Amino acid sequence: MSNPRPKIKHDYKHILVKNALYSIDNFEVFPLVLNKICQARKDLSFCNAAESFTFTDAICRVEKEPKDHGNKDLVKLRKLKNIFQDGIRVLDKYIRDDILPKDKGAKFAVENLLCFFLKNFQNQVEYTSIYNLIEAARKLYNAVHDVKFDSEVPIILAHHLLSQLVVCPAYVVDQQNRGSRSTRCPCCMEEMSGTFGDTSMGSTSVWHGRLDILFDHVFVVCTSSLDNNNDDDDDEGQSSSVAIVYEEQRGALKNTKKIKDQLRAQNIVFSFVQKRFHPDLQHFLVPHIGISEDSVQLYFYDCEHDILIESRQEKLFVSEEEINMKTIIGLWLVLNHKYFCSGITEEMKTGGFTAGFLENYPARKKDI
Repeated sequence: MSNPRPKIKHDYKHILVKNALYSIDNFEVFPLVLNKICQARKDLSFCNAAESFTFTDAICRVEKEPKDHGNKDLVKLRKLKNIFQDGIRVLDKYIRDDILPKDKGAKFAVENLLCFFLKNFQNQVEYTSIYNLIEAARKLYNAVHDVKFDSEVPIILAHHLLSQLVVCPAYVVDQQNRGSRSTRCPCCMEEMSGTFGDTSMGSTSVWHGRLDILFDHVFVVCTSSLDNNNDDDDDEGQSSSVAIVYEEQRGALKNTKKIKDQLRAQNIVFSFVQKRFHPDLQHFLVPHIGISEDSVQLYFYDCEHDILIESRQEKLFVSEEEINMKTIIGLWLVLNHKYFCSGITEEMKTGGFTAGFLENYPARKKDI
């Protein structure tokens, strides 16, 4: 039987949500288009979607578009909150009217977020800042940085972080990561709420491969290779569910072409998979998460409108004792995107956000 939810002081709950809304206002995303230089030269090496390649060998080179040149309207579009308007309205209504959503899933998601904050922040009555010293953050930080094997990190992140933020905590870890492991978390030996199983996706005629973690209605992929490079540079001339990729090479999300290509390919394929098996969805903007023990980067692709979006790289921890509120609220929205994601806005559809994937590979979408 699950433990009863702890009661949370009313005023403090509102402080938490206000800080959550404030932090998400600064969460930036950028539209991506397939590299125009390569296209102009008819260099097909900018994208190998027309051939059979695993995700780790995928090529999907892009550049950030459109160039805003100081255009304030375009700058405003580059906010994560624009594609999560349903979630923003839910949190705003809670602050103004103290009302939780009627939808059971959305209500449970908000309660999960509040309970996560309560468990992770000390002295909730006295503190008004969201960035407090937290014992749970210290434990999580130590757990993911002191692992014996890199393959343990996806399990630890799923058990201690991701499953705490999603409505359904059940998940599937790639069975090839199991080895001789039991179904217990390697850092605390608690029984996992997930299992090991098949996480393969895609078609062998195009991009395909295994993902690291699958949540119910949220596809989490944990990839390999992240670092602290500035992620503002384009790749010019050169990488309902959520995919989360864990980077096996320790550190922040690496700005390497290879890992970014992998993330984009997985994101594009999964959007088509969702549309094929769930054609009645309200929209097909599918999220994808790249995550390491230090950093998070979000991707989104809408196969109906051919729009590919990438967030800035965000730190998971502010310090060894502080969790990053901005990153947590971003993860929470994405993991619960079936309740909170409003999809591509009309301004994005007409604002030059088209990626060019369907234009260059119109015949391949039926093979995915």
